[in-house]
Amino acid sequence: MNCFRVLRQLAGKQNGLDYLQVFESDTAPENLWFIEDGEGGAITALLPSDY
Repeated sequence: MNCFRVLRQLAGKQNGLDYLQVFESDTAPENLWFIEDGEGGAITALLPSDY
């Protein structure tokens, strides 16, 4: 949820974001992806291994 909050703040400041955002962590084994289904569409959070 913290990553999602960061995305919403960035989107508000920059008037939107790219459809794919990637969060990296030094402690997590995988990155976390956020993918938007078209402009204003649903946002899905997933791990690359789930894709």
